[in-house]
Amino acid sequence: QAARAWFGVGASRLTPAQSAVIAGVISAPNAYSPTRHPDRAKERRNLALTRLETLDWLSTARAEEARQEALTLRGEIPGLVRRAPWAVDVAVDFVEETLGPGALGSAGTRIHTTIQPHLQRAAQRAVEEGLLHLAQKAPDTQGAQAALVAVRVDTGEVVALVGGSDYLKSPFNRATYAWRQAGSVVKPLTVLAAFDANTSYTPATRVMDEPIERRLHGKVWKPNNYDHVYLGDMTIRQAIEQSRNVPAVTLAETVGAKNLQQFLKSTGLSRATALPSASLGSFSVTPLEVAGAYTVFPGSGTATQPILVTGLTSAQGEVLLTQSTTTRPIATRSSAIMTRSILEGVMKNGTGKQSRSLGISGAAGGKTGTTDNYRDAWFAGCTPKLSIAGWVGQDKTATWV
Repeated sequence: QAARAWFGVGASRLTPAQSAVIAGVISAPNAYSPTRHPDRAKERRNLALTRLETLDWLSTARAEEARQEALTLRGEIPGLVRRAPWAVDVAVDFVEETLGPGALGSAGTRIHTTIQPHLQRAAQRAVEEGLLHLAQKAPDTQGAQAALVAVRVDTGEVVALVGGSDYLKSPFNRATYAWRQAGSVVKPLTVLAAFDANTSYTPATRVMDEPIERRLHGKVWKPNNYDHVYLGDMTIRQAIEQSRNVPAVTLAETVGAKNLQQFLKSTGLSRATALPSASLGSFSVTPLEVAGAYTVFPGSGTATQPILVTGLTSAQGEVLLTQSTTTRPIATRSSAIMTRSILEGVMKNGTGKQSRSLGISGAAGGKTGTTDNYRDAWFAGCTPKLSIAGWVGQDKTATWV
C-alpha cells in the first residue's frame, strides 16, 4: 500500500531508495512521513541504506547512488487515498502521544475515529469551492488557505476536519496546529459571560456604542469599531448583530477581566488572556478550539470537549485505549438560550445575513469575525446538532505550535 500510495508501483518494483523510505518510517509513521516531513524521511531513508550497506545487502556504490536520489512522490498520495487525510494525521499523532512512538507499528491495529465520511466530503468540498470562489472574486487573495471543523454538540465527536486547501500540496493541519487571532467570534462568548454575571441583562438591554479609552499599565487603549463609526444607544442584540467593538468591551467590564479569562478558558479557549482586548478576541485560538467552545450555545450552557479518537484495538480485538465524552457546565440555560437567539439574529439581520442566499435557514446561528488588516476571516456557528468553525487566511501570518 505504501509503495502504491507514495511511488505508484507495486512493492516488487521499488528501487532501493524507495524501499528504504518505507523501511525508515515504520517505527513512527507520522513523524517520518514523506508527505508531511520529507527531510526527516530522507534522513531515515539514508540511515536504512547505510544499514543495508553495513550488512553487505547493498553495495557501497549502489547505496551511495540511492542516497543521492531525490525523494520524489508520484503515486496515489494519501490525500487521495484517505477519506480524511488531516483527521488521520491527528488520530495517529494522538495515539503515538498517548501510547508512545511506534505504537501503531503492529499490523492490524485499528484506530476508531468519529469522522462521518459524508460530512467530511461536504466539508472538503466547501473549503475547495470556497477558496476557488474567493480567488475569482479577489485575485489578491491567491494562495489563501482555509480550515474547517464540525463537532457534534451532544457528544463532542469531530465529524469533519479539514486542515487546508489541498493535502497533496500542504499536509500541515491548520485546524489544529495554526494559532490565529480569534477576532469577533469571541464576542458571543463575552455576551454569554455578561448575561451570567448580571441576570438583569437581556438581548434588549441598552448599551452605548461611543468612543472610550482605558488606561492599562501606564498606556492608553482606545478600542475602535471596524468602520470607525459610532452608532450611540443600541441593544445588546443590535451590537452583536452589527459586530460593534465598544459595547463588547463595556459588557466585558461588567464581568471583570480575570473572570472573563477564566470563563473563556472554561469553554476550551486555552490561550485567553486577562487583557481588556480579550473581549474582542485578541488572543490565539485554533478552529478546533472555537468549534468546541460554540457547543455551549446549542448545549444550553454546557460545552462538550471535541474528541476525534474513541478507541484503539489490536489485531486480536484487545481494547488498548478508550476515550469518552467530556462535558462542562459553563453558563446557565437561560443565558445560553438568549445568546443563541442573538446568534440566530446575526444570520438573519446582521453580518451573517448573506448565508440566506446559500439556503441556510431554521435554527442556525453564527458569528463572523475578522482580525487587524483582515489577516484572518472567521465564521463560527451552530445548529441544534452541530457546532462549526471555519477560518480563511494566509500561512505567512500564522503562529505555529
